[in-house]
Amino acid sequence: MKFSYMSSGAKWTFGLLALAIVLFGAAEVAARQTGRIGILQVPQTPWQWLGFAGSTGFLLALFASIALTRHEVTGRELILRQGLLIRCVIPLANIESACETAHMPFGLGVRFGPDRTIFINTAVTNLVAIELKEPMRFRLFFLLPVWKMRNVVVNLADPEAFIRSIRERLAAEGR
Repeated sequence: MKFSYMSSGAKWTFGLLALAIVLFGAAEVAARQTGRIGILQVPQTPWQWLGFAGSTGFLLALFASIALTRHEVTGRELILRQGLLIRCVIPLANIESACETAHMPFGLGVRFGPDRTIFINTAVTNLVAIELKEPMRFRLFFLLPVWKMRNVVVNLADPEAFIRSIRERLAAEGR
């Protein structure tokens, strides 16, 4: 079962941010080409154009991926995603508990907090704390390992359904 962590308004916001990145880059290039002063320097060489296109494409993919990914509870594992930033696969057997929390993150995105807690959030409301039996190591951008985490805090559009789904799966395993 898949669970969204963004409301439709937040998805529109991320979509507009991605569009703004593309339009800003295009406006900068157009301003420089017509002799107007822009903020950025217009790429002159093929390598500069490649760097400009690559960085613009990366930012676009980053914002779009955050708006399009969802958390998922399968028969054997919990998969937490936030776009290209992070993908956590947690075996259900390693989940001690899941409950709503008021433990506020100190920002948005992927953050590391006290007590080996990782925050994966796009909002500071509708938060769910997941306590793990054994600490787990996660990776940022699929590559960069972070130290072992004992708690995961995520936000969801429907935290009650998410917690219910986890508890049902755990009860089916006899816990």
